Amino acid sequence: MLVNLFCWFYITVSAFLFGIAGMKVLKKVNGYSCFEADTILVFGVCLLTVFAQSFSLFYKVGAAANAVLVLLDIGFFYIFRKDIFAVIKIWKENKTALKYIVLVIGVLTIIFLKYASKPVVVYDTYLYHAQAVRWIEEYGIVPGLGNLHNRLAYNSSLLPLQALFSLKFMWGGRSLHSINGFIGLLLISYAVCSLKVLRTHKFHGSDFFRIILIFYIVSQNDVISSLNTDFFALAMVLYLLIKWMTLTEEKETPVEAYVCLCLLCIFSVSLKLSAAMIMLLVLSALVKLIRKRQWKELGIYAVLGILVILPFLIRNVIISGYLIYPYPELDIFSFNWKMPEYTLFYDRNEVKSWAMGVRDGNRYRVPFTEWFPVWIEDLSRFQKLEVYIFPLSVLFAVGIAVWKTIKYKMADYFCIVVTITAIVLFWFWGAPAIRFGGVFLLLLPCFVIGNAAEYLNSRIQTDSASLIIMLICIMYYINPVIVELTEGEFENKVWEKDYEKVECREVYLAGEAFYLPAEGDLTGYWSFPAAPYEDQMTLIELRGERLKDGFKMKEDYKNAFVTNSGSIKETNIFE
Repeated sequence: MLVNLFCWFYITVSAFLFGIAGMKVLKKVNGYSCFEADTILVFGVCLLTVFAQSFSLFYKVGAAANAVLVLLDIGFFYIFRKDIFAVIKIWKENKTALKYIVLVIGVLTIIFLKYASKPVVVYDTYLYHAQAVRWIEEYGIVPGLGNLHNRLAYNSSLLPLQALFSLKFMWGGRSLHSINGFIGLLLISYAVCSLKVLRTHKFHGSDFFRIILIFYIVSQNDVISSLNTDFFALAMVLYLLIKWMTLTEEKETPVEAYVCLCLLCIFSVSLKLSAAMIMLLVLSALVKLIRKRQWKELGIYAVLGILVILPFLIRNVIISGYLIYPYPELDIFSFNWKMPEYTLFYDRNEVKSWAMGVRDGNRYRVPFTEWFPVWIEDLSRFQKLEVYIFPLSVLFAVGIAVWKTIKYKMADYFCIVVTITAIVLFWFWGAPAIRFGGVFLLLLPCFVIGNAAEYLNSRIQTDSASLIIMLICIMYYINPVIVELTEGEFENKVWEKDYEKVECREVYLAGEAFYLPAEGDLTGYWSFPAAPYEDQMTLIELRGERLKDGFKMKEDYKNAFVTNSGSIKETNIFE
């Protein structure tokens, strides 16, 4: 726990300084200043991730990357010291709120340090997350790495960020894995401390979204110690919807206030492609800029957006040979390390079929009437209710959005409803596993309930009734956190629980030692470099004399790939 506390302090300081620098750049463009702590820190985390990805393109992410980061931190502090002190002064002006915030964050920090120190339990972390971080720590980036293990090509931007703050060089080879714990702490602190009902004693639609974020983060407490790439992506989508909803409720917010959120929307896509539909919010801001004919600003924002996503796209091309994995339809490169397109098709469809409950990549085209009954049978009663009321929620939400659009002469509410609907449908038809996006089913019902509650504000006689009701909801969802604080044992006081060692055996490829699991397909962190299937080793070869040179498919096996069950396929079954 103490080591993670040091790491989180380091991340917080770096995120704050990077966030201030980023906000200063935006202010130069549009003159808009933002003093909200959460926006500065989240934007800072985004820029730190871009930095980690960019550094990985040239060198391994370890001591040298952190040395450069510290120098940048010092430079930003010196250059923007007046802005930094001005922001801190503004925060200190509201002493009562500041005391409450410090107390809440202090308690949550203790709890999330405990969460982050728990054993790593997520299957995919031992399948490929840990190996991906190890490759970034050891080499930065390797051409054709997806040929060694196709899942390494998923390339979530979370993993370079984790490699940057694993601080492996400080602990004698031990790699921290607490980045999700930090993200959970940051976003739940925002959700709790920014509740508008605490200030106004009235219902606000955005507060109901905040409750969803609290519920989601708390529900992930057992897996927050793992390198779960879904967690940050889903939490970011919820965070962005809260921020967008909050700005919309203020009605007169200038379009410049949305620019930072648009950059964060673009960043979210690099965390997980399941967040792609959040980009619809960017389109709404784009329309506003076009209507105001702010062409110069629009061009600058477009360049900034490209800079945010570009390192992710470059890493995709180097790892897999494709701009976006696993979409061979976007085939615009011809590098010799390019993965066979059949692998991408099979991987994508196997994930989809698994999420549908079919569990067979060859049956990804199973009719809806066949897979839906199997899929929904595995859900809890509450989850089934969420699914069945979704169509009704869409109707009510669209009606409310249209009414508010007419009443306030602004389409932001309608844009939010369309975006949420698109997010849910993209998840449902893409890969409907609950952990991939089931929490999104709560958004439209909460939008409807939140607006109904707002309607009751003027009709509630007791001034504190809204506050009491919202606090009851929050206490209900945050109860596991309270239990953890009062009843949980404080284990791993100095160190978090390390990656478990997985039993592996050694094989060789062109004189280089590799590891294969003794059984199953898990290799973990310590056995490196590793592949999950022995057959995969027969299909690939090194591109040069070193691992850094990367991997490519042997000419005789260009049309072959290994499925996630370990078997070799040699025909295009998707024609």
